[in-house]
Amino acid sequence: MALSNFVNMLAVAAGVTGLIADGGVCATPARWGAADVLVEPSPFNAVQGLTVDHEGRLFAASIFGGQIWSIDRATGATKVIVDRPEGQSDDIAFGPHGEMAWTSLLAGDVRYREHEDSGKIQVLASNLPGIDSIRFDPRSGRLYVTQDFLGDALWEIDRSGVRPPRLIARNIGWLNGFDFGADGMIYGPLQGKAEIARIDPANGHITVIASGFSSPSGLKIAPNGDLWVVDAGNGQLVHIDRLTYRKTVAMQFEDALDNLAISREGEIYVSDPARSAIWDYTPASGKLRQLVPTRVAIPAGLEISDGRLYVADAFEIQSVDLKSKAIREESHYMNTPFPFTVSHARGRLAVSSIFSNVVEVFDQAWRPIATIAGLAAPSDALLLDDGSLIYSEYGKGQIVRASGADYAKREIVVSGLNGPIQMTVAHDGNLYVTENSGILAEISLASPGKARDVISGLMEPEGVAETPWGTLVVAEAGRHSLIEVDPKTGTKSVIADNLPIGLAVKSVLPPYTLPVGVAVDHDGTIYLSADVNNAIYRFRVSQ
Repeated sequence: MALSNFVNMLAVAAGVTGLIADGGVCATPARWGAADVLVEPSPFNAVQGLTVDHEGRLFAASIFGGQIWSIDRATGATKVIVDRPEGQSDDIAFGPHGEMAWTSLLAGDVRYREHEDSGKIQVLASNLPGIDSIRFDPRSGRLYVTQDFLGDALWEIDRSGVRPPRLIARNIGWLNGFDFGADGMIYGPLQGKAEIARIDPANGHITVIASGFSSPSGLKIAPNGDLWVVDAGNGQLVHIDRLTYRKTVAMQFEDALDNLAISREGEIYVSDPARSAIWDYTPASGKLRQLVPTRVAIPAGLEISDGRLYVADAFEIQSVDLKSKAIREESHYMNTPFPFTVSHARGRLAVSSIFSNVVEVFDQAWRPIATIAGLAAPSDALLLDDGSLIYSEYGKGQIVRASGADYAKREIVVSGLNGPIQMTVAHDGNLYVTENSGILAEISLASPGKARDVISGLMEPEGVAETPWGTLVVAEAGRHSLIEVDPKTGTKSVIADNLPIGLAVKSVLPPYTLPVGVAVDHDGTIYLSADVNNAIYRFRVSQ
């Protein structure tokens, strides 16, 4: 059967009227119905730092979401307290008189609000890459922060914002979510060393008090003085006796955790960023309940395979059954931090991460096959049916094909691109890529070396996928719309607009940070990841 006839048959089966031209382009553009929800929205773009203020209110931070939330501890209802862009936060702290401060990790800022009702937000310090955890000394009201991952230091911050930060210690092993003890000492996890330490804030002297963790990321001190730690490496909530420092695993979670908060009553709240969930744990009874229910954390890149939609959600890969809408976790505790894209072909899966600058390939059971490291912001990676791999490097403006054993053979497909973001390979063998400059480009894989602009003037084009009839569906994040583009003529039509896409958060990462993912099924159904409200939408072809 000729390819054009096969494509035409698919179009007829999908209820699309109009003939298919020999080039595979629909003579009459398809029409899609209104979106329906495949995965429900969630309040957080993943949840990180937690804290309970002096009035007993629970607050949550979100690095990628750019907002600070309050959570009703009884019902789990959420409310935005500080909106974008000022609310971009990894951790939050309250001072002895209700002052509020938080760290904006992606921006490198420490932000501060003297009074809740004033609304005035100050930047106390800036240019601190990886600014992470924050805490007031409850006795003196002095403010302390740490740098992690993109830095490694403990600082005291001048609350007036006049004096520069005072360096207390450097290269200490990534002091993450810490707390102050009654003795005036800092207690916290050295995440890079898998230890818990006591640190003198006056001189930075460190005493290790517990070890044997996987990757401890948060510590809080209970009203009785006992220490509680979340271990991000193995999903455990650990109790440490205040006198003996003996540690006991109190609860095992399914996902990697991030931080915790403890109320005056001793109730423990744990953040689960991979599920955008908050858990409520009662030490006295051992009871655990979901305060904020689980969802997909940060849906980004999408891929369809065998009736499932694979979702790169920044913390792991999940998949959604396209019939039942049930969500299944595909990868636990991935070695790749912040996977933003996912591709599937011939029993293999590939993910890319601009945060760690790697592309990794796995088998169907998520066992590592190959790692390509040291890349310049790999924005996408596609597995091809011939066994090779194509990846785009945002930082170098190029697309590379990797093949052979361990994908060691490299060939530059095209260079000189202006911020390549997402790619798709069409049925005719051509590669299409969206660029940050507003271009959708075509590259021939049969004779690589040059890109042809299909259309320009787009606003932040990101996800791209081909329809069965040969057109391209593109997420135009800057216009909050989904469009269809004829690759032969460059003409476009709007499929849907006013969509919750195009999240803008100040960041040291590339401009698009969280790509809006697009996937198209064999019947023309479109799937779209929404970075503003964390939902996944489905657009069916009109019958």
